[in-house]
Amino acid sequence: MGIVAYTRPTWNRRELIPLGEAARTKPKQANVDQEQARVLRCRWSNPKKAPSPLREVKSVSRVMADGVDGKLQFGPFELSRRQRVLRREGMVLPLGGRALDILIYLAERPGEVISKQELIDHAWPDLNVADGSLRVHVAAIRKALGEGQFGNRYVANIKGRGYSFVGTVAPESRNDKVQRPGRLPARLPRMIGRDRVLDEVRDGLREERFITLVGPGGIGKTTIAVAVGHAIVEEFGGEVYFVDLGSLVDPNLVVRAIVTSLGLVPKSNDANLELLALIRSRKLLIILDNCEHVIEAAASIAEQLFQGAGQVHLLATSRELLKVAGEYCYHVDPLGFPPAEPEQTADSVTQYPAAQLFLERVAARGSDFVLTDSEAPFVADMCRKLDGLPLAIELAAGPVAALGVSGTVARLVSRLELLKGGRRTAVPRHQTLKATLGWSYDLLSALERIVFRRIARFVEHFSLEGAKRVAGEQGCDDGEIFDAIAGLVEKSLIATRLEQGEPQYRLLDTTRAYALRKLEEHGEFDAISLRHAQYVTQQLESQRESLSALPMAERVAAYSRQLGDVRSALEWSFGYNDEIATRLTIASMRLFMELSLLIEWQGWAEQAIARLEDQHKNSRHETDVPPSLPPALTSSERHAALDRMPEGIVSPAHEHALQILDRLQSGTKDPAGARTL
Repeated sequence: MGIVAYTRPTWNRRELIPLGEAARTKPKQANVDQEQARVLRCRWSNPKKAPSPLREVKSVSRVMADGVDGKLQFGPFELSRRQRVLRREGMVLPLGGRALDILIYLAERPGEVISKQELIDHAWPDLNVADGSLRVHVAAIRKALGEGQFGNRYVANIKGRGYSFVGTVAPESRNDKVQRPGRLPARLPRMIGRDRVLDEVRDGLREERFITLVGPGGIGKTTIAVAVGHAIVEEFGGEVYFVDLGSLVDPNLVVRAIVTSLGLVPKSNDANLELLALIRSRKLLIILDNCEHVIEAAASIAEQLFQGAGQVHLLATSRELLKVAGEYCYHVDPLGFPPAEPEQTADSVTQYPAAQLFLERVAARGSDFVLTDSEAPFVADMCRKLDGLPLAIELAAGPVAALGVSGTVARLVSRLELLKGGRRTAVPRHQTLKATLGWSYDLLSALERIVFRRIARFVEHFSLEGAKRVAGEQGCDDGEIFDAIAGLVEKSLIATRLEQGEPQYRLLDTTRAYALRKLEEHGEFDAISLRHAQYVTQQLESQRESLSALPMAERVAAYSRQLGDVRSALEWSFGYNDEIATRLTIASMRLFMELSLLIEWQGWAEQAIARLEDQHKNSRHETDVPPSLPPALTSSERHAALDRMPEGIVSPAHEHALQILDRLQSGTKDPAGARTL
C-alpha cells in the first residue's frame, strides 16, 4: 500500500498526493521535479491567512467545552461553573453572585479583552448600571484571588478597552480523574492561530486514522496533538493515550513505552505481538510524541498498529515523516505574521496570530505593556524575524520588561541566548531556542551537519546549484550534497518553495543564526564566506544578458531576491579579500541601479577605490584589478541609468558614479575624484 500525504486544500478542496514506494528512501537527486517538491512540502491551508481573533475565541470555547464538567482551574483556584463556587485548595471563598458572573465570563475567555459594557450587559441584563458598580465587583474578585499578595495576577485592566483574564486556565476533563501513566498532559487554555489546524487534524483522524504532524522544533506540534486529544477524548470513551518518546535513548524501548502508557503489563518477550493482541479489538487513540530521534522504531510499530488493529487511531509528532503505509502528513506552518509594510498600527498588527501570541505572553508575565502605534512596527518586525515560530515568540516575550520592545527586537536573531526562559514545566529542549535547535542538529548525519552550517551563509532563498557551490566538499559528488539537502528538508530544518518550477530553499532566520554559530565554531566562516561571495559575484556576472531580456518589473523582482546575499557578501569581502570585493562591487552596480539604490552603491565603490589606492602606494603597477572583468554597463545602459534616477538628486552625482565604475574597471588612480563623492 502506498503512502499518502495530506496537502493543504485550496480552501474547499483537499488534494491528496501519493508518495509511493519511493518515499521510503531518499531521492538520489534532490533536484526533484515539481511533484516531488510538493511532497517534501506537504501542506494544508493557506499560511498567509490569519484567522480572526473572534473566530479563534469561539472555537476555543467550543473545544474547551468538550470533556469539561463545569470546572476551571487556575493557580490554586478551582471555579465551578455548574455549582457557581470559587475554591482555593478545597476551601470555598466568599464571592457574591454578580462577581461570580463576571469572573466566570472572564475566565471562560482567557487572554481576550472584554469591554466594560459587555461585562455589564452580561452581569446586569436589562438594567442600566454605571461603571462604578463593575469596578466594585472586579475589586471583590481581585481580593478573593489575593492579587498582589505574592505577585499573582489574574484580572488585568486594559486601559481604554476593558478587562482581560491573564491567568492560565485549565478545564477539568471528566477523564482527568482516571489516573494512568499515559493520560493526556494538561493543555494550554487557548491556542492562538491554530483554529483551523485543530479542526482539520481532528477531521483527518476520523477519516484516515493515522496522521503525522510534521514541522520544525518549536512550531507547536505537541501542543496541537494534546489539544486534539482533549477535543476528541469523548469520541474514544476516554481511550486516548499520550506516549512521550522524547525521553527515550534506546529505540528498543519504544514499544515498551507504548505498552506502559496504555497501562498494560507485558507477559512475553515479544512485546510487539502482545501489544497488537491486547488492543486489536479496542477503539483508542495513541499519540506518539517526538518520534524523530527514534524514527525507525517508531515507524515500525506505528505501521504494525495501523495495519493490525483496525480501530486504533494514531497521531504522531515528528520533525520528519515516518514514511510508512497508511501515514498522512500534516505540515504545521508557523503562525501568520504581519508583512513588511509602512505605517503599521497597533490594530493592524494585532490581527495576526504571531503578534497576538506575543502580547498574550507578555501580559502573562505580569507586564502592564500596552501596544501603541509607535511600537507596533517593532512587534511586527520581531514576528517576521522569528518567522512566526511559536516557541521563539513565547521566549522573546521574556526580555520585554527589561529591554523594551525595540531593545528586544534589536538583539533577537543574533543572540540566541536571549531566547530562553521558557515554562519551567517544559522539557529542557523547549526551555531555550538554542536547546531546541541543538536537539535537531544532533540528529543529523555528519554530511547533513556540514551542509547545514555552510548554507547558513545564504541570506535569501538559494538553489541546489548554490548549495553545491557553497557547501560542497572536494571529492564529494553532487548526489551526496543533494541528498543532504533533501534530508534537511525532510527534517524540517529547511523551508522550500517552487520558483518557475524549480525548488528554492531557505533557512528560517533563527535556524540560520544557530547554523552560523556552528560555522564559526568549526573555523569555517571565512572560507565559506569566500565561496559565497564568489558564487554571488559569478551569478551577477552570468545572468546579465538573461535578465536584460525580461520586462522591468520581473527584472526588479529578480534583483530584489538577490539583494540580501549581495549586501552580505560585500560586507564580508571588504577587509578580507580586496580582489573579490572589487569584482563584486563592479558586478553589483546593475542590481543597485535597477533597485534605485545607486547612492548605496557609491558607498561600496568608495571603499573599493580606497583599497585600490592603498594597493597603488605599495605597487609599481597601475592596477591590481584582474583584467578579465566584464563591463558592468553598456553605453545605452549608462544613459538609461541616468534617465531612471529619481528627481531631487543631482544628476552630475550619478554621472560621477559611472565615472567611478570606469576607474574601478580600468584601475585608474584618481584620488581627487574619489574625494569629491
